[in-house]
Amino acid sequence: MELNQILEDERDKLLEHASRLWFSDSYILNDTKIDEFILNIKANFPESIREAKKVMSERHRLLENAQQEAADIINKANADAENLMEYAKRDAETMLEHAKEKHARLIDEHNIMIQAQERANEIIAQSKVEAEKFAEQVNSYADNIFNYLNGSIAHLSESVKSNQAQLEQALRR
Repeated sequence: MELNQILEDERDKLLEHASRLWFSDSYILNDTKIDEFILNIKANFPESIREAKKVMSERHRLLENAQQEAADIINKANADAENLMEYAKRDAETMLEHAKEKHARLIDEHNIMIQAQERANEIIAQSKVEAEKFAEQVNSYADNIFNYLNGSIAHLSESVKSNQAQLEQALRR
């Protein structure tokens, strides 16, 4: 039986056995009826209380379990998030280090390429200067040779003419 119904029934029984004061809303109850009322409530009330305590206990247990499960889930999520952040941080640091190394290598390669290009340009310029000097020296040498040959040929020609003239003179005589 439900607690409210028990209380209503007991109230009705009390009012049946109570004497109403005249011209008043008050009642007079005898001790026996009050004791019966209280005993009857005590007899029925503890079952309701035990059920309510069981419900409250079960509610409390479920709430504690849910709170513990939620705390475990939050702790695991926090640990997972921390691990993930640590992994991401290490990965980012590694990627950054690789990028820095590659950047430095590319700069070195670029600098080497620039230096090689500059050295090649210097060598080409120096080769042009030396080629021009060599061409001048060759031209000067060739001019000297030609001048010497012209002089020698002119001298030979005169010598031949002189010898021919002497030969003709010697033959005419």
